[in-house]
Amino acid sequence: MFIKLIKKVMVALLIVPLLFCALEYGFFYFTLKPLIDPMISMAGLLVSDSAIDFGDDLDSIYVEQDFTDRGTVPLSEVVIPYVGTYYARIESPRVGLSVRLYWGDSLKILRKGAGQYIGSNLPGFKKPLLIAGHNITTFNPIQNMIVGDLITIKTNYGQYIYEVYEIAIKKSMDTEAFNLERSEEILIMYSCYPFHILRSHKYDRFIVYGRRISGPDIK
Repeated sequence: MFIKLIKKVMVALLIVPLLFCALEYGFFYFTLKPLIDPMISMAGLLVSDSAIDFGDDLDSIYVEQDFTDRGTVPLSEVVIPYVGTYYARIESPRVGLSVRLYWGDSLKILRKGAGQYIGSNLPGFKKPLLIAGHNITTFNPIQNMIVGDLITIKTNYGQYIYEVYEIAIKKSMDTEAFNLERSEEILIMYSCYPFHILRSHKYDRFIVYGRRISGPDIK
């Protein structure tokens, strides 16, 4: 009888702490996930911009085409990209920016072009877009942008133009700098800073903010 009691106590001592750990983990995961995800995404830019490109091809759904300026696009015409897909081009001719835009921002993607964080939104959905690029390659031209510059994102379903309204240098862990909770279509482009220094860890971000001034809404 005494042995059975000892066994029950030992089982309880093992199971109860594990149960509390699981509950605590679940609480912190679901509470902090909206803040942690963008930070993990941005961590990719802490790796050297000179990372080796192994030449792996990525999928594409982008096709160059002309669009009339229509006010809306039915959701049925929008091909939702999956991670790693080249789905648009992002351009700003005044500073010489013209790069592929991929859905996702992994290291592999950022070696190929600009990468959009999948927790942000596609153009036309009236929500913020968060796009990253390496400072010595794809996004090197953004250091020359000024307020009033125009940035174009060309997709298969429409062309979107954003006007730069703010340029800032902020810490990589500044969550307010990358606020995706706005109910306005804000383009947030960022890169490591400073641009002229090549090193493994850069804790500042050069950020360009733009408001959409043209392009169809998704219905």
